[in-house]
Amino acid sequence: MSTGKFPEPLLNSAIAYNTVINDHWENILPQLPDQSIDLVLTDPPYNISQQNISIPNKISLGGNAFKLEYGDWDHTFDPSATAHEYQRLLKDNGQAYIFTSNLLLPQWIDLMAPHFSWRLLTLVKPDPLFMIRQRHWVSATEYILWCFRGKYTFNFLGHKHMYNYQMVSTSTEKGRIHPNQKPINLLRKYIEVSSRPNDLILDNFCGSASTGVAAWHTNRRCLLIEADEGHARRAQKRLEGIQTQRPLLDAALFNQR
Repeated sequence: MSTGKFPEPLLNSAIAYNTVINDHWENILPQLPDQSIDLVLTDPPYNISQQNISIPNKISLGGNAFKLEYGDWDHTFDPSATAHEYQRLLKDNGQAYIFTSNLLLPQWIDLMAPHFSWRLLTLVKPDPLFMIRQRHWVSATEYILWCFRGKYTFNFLGHKHMYNYQMVSTSTEKGRIHPNQKPINLLRKYIEVSSRPNDLILDNFCGSASTGVAAWHTNRRCLLIEADEGHARRAQKRLEGIQTQRPLLDAALFNQR
């Protein structure tokens, strides 16, 4: 795990890849040159936390009480600054997959639409959280804003694999180390469709480093940033566990693009 300002440009430093940078993204992204990223794949805060509310264990999924409070970072997140960095950092043929909630989706669209074409993808959860108040429709979806521009990479996997929605169940997933952890297979699919081997992926809200795991298994480079020290430590340990499964990418690759 690395912290602080790097002594050389990040894109020329192998330590920045397959390693979680424990820092606020605001301290790291400005160090990167314009149009240096091929793909953004990230899950920023949703601003959906509710203090002092939890689902009792006898009605929550998996039999455990589930708190609806994720932390201070999930109350006041403003996507404006990070959207500006994505606009600057993505290449002329770059793409972004941004997970978000219905609360922030309109703002994300307003910020990204002037610079990218976009489409909306949907995650459908067959096991959504229990609706305690019973005053709204049960929230069984999450949204992904897919942004693209120029002659972008798109590896069509076949008609039945390319629907604009995905059925995703997370309540039974084993080994979860983050409350908002996304399935590896889902992230791997987006990576395989929208990038090529050795492309550079950015996830500046990396959480459990699932994007890094998916990138590792698909031979992509990945720049991972996580502000929370505990999440960053667990994510780095997770990456170190999977990196024994095949050799590290040759450090020379980092300077070829």
